[in-house]
Amino acid sequence: MTENSTLWQLLKDAGITLEDVAQQTGHSLGYLVNVVQGRAPLSDALKFRIARAFPDTAEYLLQEPEAT
Repeated sequence: MTENSTLWQLLKDAGITLEDVAQQTGHSLGYLVNVVQGRAPLSDALKFRIARAFPDTAEYLLQEPEAT
């Protein structure tokens, strides 16, 4: 599962829609659809905005990436 699809599942599980994310972060719905479908990168700026708007997501979004 990609980071983008994991984020989408986390949001869905929390009852947060992409429309909610768009409204709270100022990003367009189209851009967010592209992010969760993997056509656009999940940038650090977007992670921060989502974490600030939805604090329950912060633990997942702001964790250090795993070393490969």
